[in-house]
Amino acid sequence: LFDERCNPYSPVFTNHRSGKRYRYYTNKVLAEDKAHPDYLRARFPAHEIEKAIEGAVRQKLSEMVLEAEGTNFDYLMNNQGAIPSYDLVRGIVKKAIVQHDALVLCMSSTALEKLARERLQIVLPCHDEVVDVVVPYQCERVQNGAMVIKPEGKTDIFDLPPKNLKKLIQGLIWRDE
Repeated sequence: LFDERCNPYSPVFTNHRSGKRYRYYTNKVLAEDKAHPDYLRARFPAHEIEKAIEGAVRQKLSEMVLEAEGTNFDYLMNNQGAIPSYDLVRGIVKKAIVQHDALVLCMSSTALEKLARERLQIVLPCHDEVVDVVVPYQCERVQNGAMVIKPEGKTDIFDLPPKNLKKLIQGLIWRDE
């Protein structure tokens, strides 16, 4: 996991008083200046960014296959859940780059071919190249300072969390006053 200037993110662990352990990815270079706009991307909860990357990989598998039809392709798409998340992401994603509004995943097609052969026992002809996939996202800070990664797209304002909806309504009232 890197930023667009190839500065790495490092895994960090913190422990809550209750004993619960939290995992984050932090970028020391981006975290140096809290006033800089890049500071927003200095720390991500590991679960959030890992979930976003895994979802993108599973969604984009069809772009890595040469023949996007046939029984082997259908079997892959219907049974991709049989490939453990860790093996899928660790095997296919060679590099993940965190940009301001998107994640760029550099994925190896040959690694997918190998995983399909090992885990699903199918032969899957794939491209002989690295496929770059751009995954749009939005990030926001929540009250306790953690980062929440949300996919880009329009959302209904009534789907906002109650605290955010309350802030929106307060802002509209203050504007009207």
